[in-house]
Amino acid sequence: MSGEREALLRLMWHMFPTKEEFDRRTREYEEGVDKSEGFDVSGLTAPPLSPALLEIICSNGTCSRLIVLYARMGLHRYNMLQGTNLELISVKKYNKSTWSAACLYYITLEAMDPATNSPLTFQTKVQELKYGQMDLTCGIARPLGDIKRSSENSKRCRLLEKSEVQENNDWIRLYLELAIATTNRSRVENHDLSDLKIVKVAVDTSKQDVEEGLEDSKLFAIVYITYKDSWEDARLGKQHAVDRLAIVRRAFDEFYGSFTLVGQTREIIPKKKLRTKQLGFTKMWRRLYTPRRLKAYKDGLSRRVHKKRSMTGPNAL
Repeated sequence: MSGEREALLRLMWHMFPTKEEFDRRTREYEEGVDKSEGFDVSGLTAPPLSPALLEIICSNGTCSRLIVLYARMGLHRYNMLQGTNLELISVKKYNKSTWSAACLYYITLEAMDPATNSPLTFQTKVQELKYGQMDLTCGIARPLGDIKRSSENSKRCRLLEKSEVQENNDWIRLYLELAIATTNRSRVENHDLSDLKIVKVAVDTSKQDVEEGLEDSKLFAIVYITYKDSWEDARLGKQHAVDRLAIVRRAFDEFYGSFTLVGQTREIIPKKKLRTKQLGFTKMWRRLYTPRRLKAYKDGLSRRVHKKRSMTGPNAL
């Protein structure tokens, strides 16, 4: 590896005989990236061994499933803040960072506005804060054009009715699919997410236990999704079939314009032991949240740079 690096260094200094020349080319590249905020790097060439964005053009439905989910996350962020209902048509291209496993994505996509029944170009920036975990931040989500805002509806902590789950199915499935796709990177392309069956959904938007840093978040919520995954059950065998739980916390920092999703999935009560009809809402979540599970989940969230809201199990519901 050292020999390859030395060869690259010799090539670099052959192309740029002085440090000043190398610095100049680096500045030119960075200025070009900054000019488009990372969304257009066509024609830009980064000096060897310097951080660069990799441009990937999507055509004929060849875009990665994970990128499609990230594109939907950007649309979801915009729809919640602006009161719109933009829908994804396709991903045109994305620029991907190359300097770490957890990547930064600048995604250009085509969306449809049902209000006008016309397509529009949309840009979104999604950053993976941790590789192999659902720890995502969306810093930019914008169309190339103006769409009027509408007022936000206040929500409260409760279990959603079936009709509400159906009405909000798009973003609920997005959270669920993101939780599975980001935490199972090695199997995401083969995992049939269409077989996921949502059982129950609870949304907690109360802020009485929110710690410093999240108390002013406009879209703060913790979403609990119980679901069944027939693809995973078939992979593991029927004897290992279990119900599953996805927990996703969302927040929006209005000052920085940062929309964040943090979450994970886990196996819960074996189907043969779960008597759904005999369990009330409170009893069900009490059984899901043993002290050991709560401690493990909170310890995982506490490693984030920013302070997170404490998970209080059934008391939060």
